[in-house]
Amino acid sequence: MYANKLYFIAPATVTERAQQDVLFKRILNQSLTFHLWNSKTYALIPEPDSLAARLINHPCIHCSEDQAAVLMQCLKYAEEQVDKG
Repeated sequence: MYANKLYFIAPATVTERAQQDVLFKRILNQSLTFHLWNSKTYALIPEPDSLAARLINHPCIHCSEDQAAVLMQCLKYAEEQVDKG
């Protein structure tokens, strides 16, 4: 499993949660931008409590209406791909 996919899966252990907490804080405090989807992750759906879900749901993450529409299209496409199996 490549590292990016791990960010879409909820941490299974206390250690994994601690590692994601450190990265979450680093992204929020030290990043100007964060590119969540790429060619390897575009079809993934973030699990609740995963790093990706936490970033998406963080109140400091702001999207313009256009960006939000694109995100919703990406999520819809990902769900369709999962349903296809």
